[in-house]
Amino acid sequence: MSGRGELHLSVLIETMRREGYEMCVSQPTVITRLGERGELMEPYEHAVIDLDDRYTGPVIEELGRRLGQMKEMRPSGPGRVRLEYRTAA
Repeated sequence: MSGRGELHLSVLIETMRREGYEMCVSQPTVITRLGERGELMEPYEHAVIDLDDRYTGPVIEELGRRLGQMKEMRPSGPGRVRLEYRTAA
């Protein structure tokens, strides 16, 4: 079974548990596949965040800690910033 993230899987697992299913759950792993030219490909997510100027530093710091790559940073209105990141799934 595969899913997008911990919350998605935890909801599914809890629903199945309440319905009487028994299961074994292990640590999550990244699902990779080979591309057309034999290169190893792995999933990523595109995150777009609109926030107030004062929160920009902590959000950039947290996404950097999670190895996110900033693609764009621009104003989205008075006192607001839009960040676009590519993050590992």
